[in-house]
Amino acid sequence: MTTYDTDYIEWIEETVELLRKKMYSAVDWENLIDEIEDMSRSEKRAVESLLLRLIEHIYKLEYWLEEKERCGNHWESEIANFQHQIERIIKNSPSLKVHLQAEYQDTLEAAKFAIEKLIKRKLPKLDLTLDAALKYNR
Repeated sequence: MTTYDTDYIEWIEETVELLRKKMYSAVDWENLIDEIEDMSRSEKRAVESLLLRLIEHIYKLEYWLEEKERCGNHWESEIANFQHQIERIIKNSPSLKVHLQAEYQDTLEAAKFAIEKLIKRKLPKLDLTLDAALKYNR
């Protein structure tokens, strides 16, 4: 049993110290590799979630006309917020834009499905590219 199993923070600190000292043979490589892979998955999920929320709000703004007068300003604010967060993440990890592009059609469908459930009617598919969504401004 390693400190990874008993005290995660201590394990991180030990691992960092071992790497700094170039004591590679003492590094818990299996858990370190798992943690790095988990970080990647976590970042991908986070940016996918932001993109989903962004597209949902674009759908609301475009198609939920009954609520647009009352909620439109809030939706626009949320759109700007999600765009800004995605932009910052992509700036720090440009390869995540490639990931978003690969997931974009599925995300578009998921957002459409969610908003159809919310407003209780079928909607047309948004004719919007990823780049257009990231720059969307009403």
